[in-house]
Amino acid sequence: MDPVRARRVAIVDDDLWIRSGRAHALAEVEAIDVVATVDHAQAIDAAGLWENVDVALVDAWDQHGGFDRFPGVAVVEAIRRSRTPQETTIIVITGHVVNDMLRLRMAEAGADYFYGHDDVAGIDELVGVIREPGIDHRPDVSPEALADLGLRPGGRANDALAWIRKEGLDDAFSGESQKALPVSRRAIMRIRREIGTIARVNEPRATGAEHDVRWPEWQHVVRFVNRVRGVDDPPR
Repeated sequence: MDPVRARRVAIVDDDLWIRSGRAHALAEVEAIDVVATVDHAQAIDAAGLWENVDVALVDAWDQHGGFDRFPGVAVVEAIRRSRTPQETTIIVITGHVVNDMLRLRMAEAGADYFYGHDDVAGIDELVGVIREPGIDHRPDVSPEALADLGLRPGGRANDALAWIRKEGLDDAFSGESQKALPVSRRAIMRIRREIGTIARVNEPRATGAEHDVRWPEWQHVVRFVNRVRGVDDPPR
């Protein structure tokens, strides 16, 4: 985009003070027009908003989030349903900048750039990112990082989580032990099969190597799903 042309910017964050602070600071900058400041739910519902946005600054995390603690992914998907990267640039700003699973999810969703909060702590840095984001900040995930996540190439983390939500199987990941889960053994087997197929989850061998499985063990499925949705402590 031409740095001389005015950028129409939308700010998406669960924190009202961050939204207001950034909007106030950017209001003083020539050739930047803040057209919206919204939280994640408002951003997902505001279908017509994105037609007037050149750059969307999207926070990934919501500390009050439910099953998926990264609603910023759904925001990126909502924008991409109506706007191409040539029409609206999506810049993710997050405190989880070293989280490769989040990088993978944002890349799958269609985000263009991925920055940490410290990268844009000052107004000059934020303005620079809006006007000319760096190609070294794309949310790409290397094959090595993908393997570290326990996935094979072609695995789709967002689709796997969407399948769980669509099937109403959230509760399968809420218990403290498999024996206490509020779902049947048959449902568990179904989840193992579908997640193994959609996400291509790898199962580590005792030797430290990995082997391809269509039916990963339950603990590996749970570990994967909880990493995808931003929960660190999986059920035992």
